[in-house]
Amino acid sequence: MATTYSVLECDTQQFGEMAAAFLASGVSLRFRAKGQSMRPLIRDGDILLAEPVDPHKARRGAVLLFTNAQGRAVAHRVQRKRKASDGGAKFLMRGDQVEMNDGWVSEKDVLGVVSVVERNGASYRLDSFAQKGLGFGATLYQPGKPINHAVFSFGYWLMRKLPRMKRFLLKEEY
Repeated sequence: MATTYSVLECDTQQFGEMAAAFLASGVSLRFRAKGQSMRPLIRDGDILLAEPVDPHKARRGAVLLFTNAQGRAVAHRVQRKRKASDGGAKFLMRGDQVEMNDGWVSEKDVLGVVSVVERNGASYRLDSFAQKGLGFGATLYQPGKPINHAVFSFGYWLMRKLPRMKRFLLKEEY
C-alpha cells in the first residue's frame, strides 16, 4: 500500500513556525525546497527531510534548517561554527550558490538538519561519508573566487567515482 502525504501550502514564515513546533517535539518533517541557492545538491522542487538535531553536534558542511533574521525558514550550509558568548553554538550559514553569507545564526534559531534529498523517486542521505566530504568541500567554494575551479574539479572527479551520486546531482528533469 502506497503512503499518502498531506500537502499544506504556507509562506516561509508560517512554515518556519510549523517546522519549529514539529522538530522541537522530535518529529521529522518533509517539505518541498524552493529557490536556487543550494544548487546542484538541492534544487527547486526537491523534497527534503529535516530531522531534529542537537546544534552542538552539527558540523561544518551540514545543511541546517534555521530561521533567519526576517523570521523565514532557510536550508543552507554551515560554513563555520564557533562558541557563542553564552556558551552555545553559532553557525555562519550560506547557500552553495550565494556570494554573501547569511550571517551568524545562534543555536536557538536552528530548527533541524536536512538529512535526505528526494528527486525523481530517488533519495540520498546527506549524512553518508561521501556526502559529508562533498559538503565540507562546498564550504570552500565561493562564487566568483579562483579556488572554485579546484573545488569543483575535485567534486566532479569524486562524482566520476560515485556514478549514482553523479546521476542524482546532474539530472535536470523532474
